[in-house]
Amino acid sequence: MEKLMKREKEVSTLTSQIEALKSQIGALENKVHSGEKKAEALAKEKMRVEAELEAMTKKSHDASGQLVSISQELLKKER
Repeated sequence: MEKLMKREKEVSTLTSQIEALKSQIGALENKVHSGEKKAEALAKEKMRVEAELEAMTKKSHDASGQLVSISQELLKKER
């Protein structure tokens, strides 16, 4: 009888530990899911910023080309 009660206590303890571990697993899964969402949002933001940078670089290059052309025209007119 004593051994049976001891085993029941062990089973109860192990069951409690399993439940605690399940709870921890659930919390960790939620954190992973949240991290994945953040990573996805950051990847989208990175793509947007890169596209914006590319557009600005193109505008800057175009403006630089126009400035060179205007400079050349002014030099021609001065001569």
